[in-house]
Amino acid sequence: MSFNIINLTGDTRVALQSLRDMPRQLGDLLERLQYENIQVNLDPNLSVGGKTKKINQITAQYMAEVDKLEERAKLFKADLERWINERLSKPTGEPSEELLNEIRLDKAWRRLVKIFDSVQERGALIRTLNEVISDAIKNDDKIVLDVLDEELPFYFQARNLSISPTLTEQIRAARIAHSNPAERQALALREELGTGFPRLTLIFGEVRRAIQSRATVAVLPGWDSTEQISLNLPADPAGMGW
Repeated sequence: MSFNIINLTGDTRVALQSLRDMPRQLGDLLERLQYENIQVNLDPNLSVGGKTKKINQITAQYMAEVDKLEERAKLFKADLERWINERLSKPTGEPSEELLNEIRLDKAWRRLVKIFDSVQERGALIRTLNEVISDAIKNDDKIVLDVLDEELPFYFQARNLSISPTLTEQIRAARIAHSNPAERQALALREELGTGFPRLTLIFGEVRRAIQSRATVAVLPGWDSTEQISLNLPADPAGMGW
């Protein structure tokens, strides 16, 4: 992971660690659920109807637990986004200075949009964009680098164009190189959050589907793209599934 959690303290540090750990929590939840369902299936004191009713109750209970975890995840994400925004707002302090910075960003983006809108063909647009990036790097123009990093993906989307990961990374790397240490930390955390949280959202969906369909899931993705969560699923001696 690119962001060093030692840069965080208190609740914000807890928020990031909790998000990183949440795929494992969801895996543990599925393990417990399958164990409980197997115990119900093996209970000789329950009729078929009684087992079905009990399993439905357990399913509802675990779905509610997943819902609570996802709400916590959203709160953690909001906490981290506040931390990021505090360090990327330039300058911090006087409201008039912050407003002036917003005006500068807006003015720079409007100027760039006029340039980009005048170019129709994608290849020519990329060449124009590369020239803009090169000039910004040469002139240490942090305003242009900031606004490109923030707005360019939405601009490409509005024009129904794809933006290559290489280009996105080029802009992000340039922005980081021209940022102060606090900004670099915020950008690194934003990148981790931007890739990890969508993965976590998909994991929540996969876990919900597994609970509802009583499907066996042996592996879940992790918070990081290099991680996998292997589930230690209990065997079902009755061969009855969930």
